[in-house]
Amino acid sequence: VKAGGEAALPARAPVTRAAMTFAWAPVLRSAYSWQYLFFVPMIGVWTSSGSWLLNPFWLLVAWWDSRARTRWLWALPVGRRALLWTIMGPMLAAHALGFYFRRPTGASSEPRVEIVTATAILVYAMLAILFIVLLDWRKLSRVPHRVRRAAFVSLLALWYLTSMALIFLAPYQELMHNGLARLAHALPLGPPALVAAAAALLLALYLAIEKVFSEPDFADKPKPQTLSETAP
Repeated sequence: VKAGGEAALPARAPVTRAAMTFAWAPVLRSAYSWQYLFFVPMIGVWTSSGSWLLNPFWLLVAWWDSRARTRWLWALPVGRRALLWTIMGPMLAAHALGFYFRRPTGASSEPRVEIVTATAILVYAMLAILFIVLLDWRKLSRVPHRVRRAAFVSLLALWYLTSMALIFLAPYQELMHNGLARLAHALPLGPPALVAAAAALLLALYLAIEKVFSEPDFADKPKPQTLSETAP
């Protein structure tokens, strides 16, 4: 008791790193299921082999499973940005590691080509993520969910058939490498300016993903009142 009769509040115990790890353990168990832990490394494997055009397939399966298992977290004071990076961070890291350990080609040793290729891989992945989170965006809730799902599945099937045709019916890797090399040499920018432009593009995509991700149609819906809550 303080002087004057005022009660002293108990001192707050410091939050230790072990306590923070324990608090995030249920989040990590929900986000990182065995499907996620299997399909995300496949993204790195396909990127390292040069067949990153099919990466959205692995990304889609891993994302949907993690998204469904973490819906309960929207009722808790969990940071939306932290949750987004918990799911998206390992996926982007798998793309980056796959690019770093990929099989080298003749033109890919040039810095301009390296920058353009890495940017194309990350932009492609982030566009796929943006496409996925748009499916349950709150601002599209006026469109019936069946219509949204049918459009999503149709576009996904079109993408899959086009990708398979490019990979098996055309010299896919040669076309991709040559096309990105030509694009890199055609851009009137030096390597520092290319890095700045790539960073600006990736930041814009990230901000769009964060906005859509943080506004799902299943969050903040009114809950039905119980009898005890409605009683006077």
